[in-house]
Amino acid sequence: MTSRTVILSGMLGMMLVAMMAGPVMAQQTDRDRARIIMERIQKRYPDLLEAKNDGFIGETRRGVVAIVPANRERIPANRREAIERLVRDETSDRQQLFPIWARMINAERDPDDPPVTAAHAAEIYRAQQYELARAGHWLMDPEGRWYQKR
Repeated sequence: MTSRTVILSGMLGMMLVAMMAGPVMAQQTDRDRARIIMERIQKRYPDLLEAKNDGFIGETRRGVVAIVPANRERIPANRREAIERLVRDETSDRQQLFPIWARMINAERDPDDPPVTAAHAAEIYRAQQYELARAGHWLMDPEGRWYQKR
């Protein structure tokens, strides 16, 4: 991670804590939206972790999840629809969060600093998810190739 990514990652962590602690008046709408989305993500986490442990879902280079192509055919027919919905819902929620987090971070930053974009927020989240991934979980490298974490 670059020093900028480390700093932004710390800011994102502080934003998550502040968001869960209570809204600031100027950011109430974004904080409320982010809190609601994070609650959905947390509720889905056990199912997401199970699908990752089974090798069906992995973390992409864009900060979202996807079905691992090499393992798609291994997904049991009775779980396929649920896993596809899990990927769709998780990806949608994360894509909604990234611009919200960028706005929240920018609201706290010095105006002379370059603004954080949704893409920056996604990169920070991706880096955190890669670090949190367990051995055997599938990740995507910068060129779009899938590999298992060792």
